[in-house]
Amino acid sequence: MAGHDMLRSISRTFKLPEELFSGMPRIEINGDEEVTVENHKGILMYEDEQIQINGGNAVVQIRGRGLRLCTMTRTILTIRGYITGVEFLR
Repeated sequence: MAGHDMLRSISRTFKLPEELFSGMPRIEINGDEEVTVENHKGILMYEDEQIQINGGNAVVQIRGRGLRLCTMTRTILTIRGYITGVEFLR
């Protein structure tokens, strides 16, 4: 069994989110005013209209107006402002 298939099997067996094992970020969008990213690897670019986050296997790009970083820990960050788009860049 390949490594990725084994991790997928484990996550399904124990009913755990696959992103915990895949290295991909978990993104929660609350309306058009807040985005929370878990499993991030840091911020790559920070402007008030665009923020790029290292998501491990992809860059997470958040676009909008008046964007600001409200919370940041080693694994979780929260961005608030008027969100117009969230995109994975590979």
